[in-house]
Amino acid sequence: MLESRETVSFQDASVANYSSEFSILTKFWICEILKLPISGSDSTYTRVYFAHDVQPGGVAVITVNTSVPNTYTSPERCVELADEAIARGAALLIAPFQIKDYPCLLYPDPVEAYCLICSSVRARFRPKTLSVTGSIGKTTTTQMAAAVLKSKYPAHCNDSSANNLRLAGGVVQRLKPEHMYYVQETMEGPPYCAAGVIAKVVQPQAAIVTLVGSSHLEAFGTQERILDSCLSVQEGMPTGEGLMILNGDDPFQWGVSCSRSVVYYGIDNEECDYRAANIRSDGSRLAFDVLYEDKVVAVTLNCFGRHNVLNALAVFAAGVWADMTDEEIVFGLASYRPSGIRQNLVRYGGHSIYLDCYNASPESMQSAFDAFEMVGVPEGGHRVAVLADMLETGEEEA
Repeated sequence: MLESRETVSFQDASVANYSSEFSILTKFWICEILKLPISGSDSTYTRVYFAHDVQPGGVAVITVNTSVPNTYTSPERCVELADEAIARGAALLIAPFQIKDYPCLLYPDPVEAYCLICSSVRARFRPKTLSVTGSIGKTTTTQMAAAVLKSKYPAHCNDSSANNLRLAGGVVQRLKPEHMYYVQETMEGPPYCAAGVIAKVVQPQAAIVTLVGSSHLEAFGTQERILDSCLSVQEGMPTGEGLMILNGDDPFQWGVSCSRSVVYYGIDNEECDYRAANIRSDGSRLAFDVLYEDKVVAVTLNCFGRHNVLNALAVFAAGVWADMTDEEIVFGLASYRPSGIRQNLVRYGGHSIYLDCYNASPESMQSAFDAFEMVGVPEGGHRVAVLADMLETGEEEA
């Protein structure tokens, strides 16, 4: 398991075999990271990916796409993945056994090897890192946090919803020395405690938890296990350090025991460290006051929906953590714009269309209805909702 190797220290001498500017890996550097014997001549490669994603000149990890170390992939499937990776231009394979005459490094757990390589790449950089996890709202909150941090600092952020181990490892490998901050969306699972595995690669100093909902309830069984999976993000934080930014309106998060410092955000819970009050909307924008540390800070968002007030409160707390002034945070929040099919209000053919189509759970659907209600309707007009299925909710599906 990855846990058994997290105390390994990597010698600074290995930096000589690694170019952060171009994300170049070398065979000797990889062997050092994986504690494999070094033989033959050194070679350089581009990035390391799972077999399906490998690029020409890269290193391919021969296993099924997963966030679970100690995953078993059948020998037959390993050969198929190796053939595909070589066809895609892979220059080196990391596999549990020698496959044909392909260039291979043998490692019993390829997923663990991927984690170790990517976490070692991450360790070459020094950005303050924010993870965003939870059942719903991760992508919006991540993009909002990126907008705020990028308004002041050179910051790196994942694209779209690249929140699993496979994709987060690729985001880490695109870090640059100039990045002062890094925002990474982090899936809570399944599998159970996936956030912890990913966090050991990403190495956050702070984390936002959005909401413990019923997404993936079928896989987890209970919302308490979903909460535990979210909180496992602490496993990737520096020992004895880190900040958890938790939703104080979520009964599962309020009062939960954490191994790191905690601040709470919320609307209804008056005991939260960051609270929203005086919320109002004109149908396309939100305005509200942030109450914290005996201050009242006016905020405007170019989106709508009560859930976005909660997202903004979490991001406001992250801005304070990032040593930004109130004015800088307010400016950054105002710069955020929804895009694509996530909470985006567009005009087409004389109609207003509210797109919120990425995924569905009871909580996200209710938030969509609440936001949709804020869209102005002309006299004689109607609101029409076009809905699809809600999956992965187990016995609660109906």
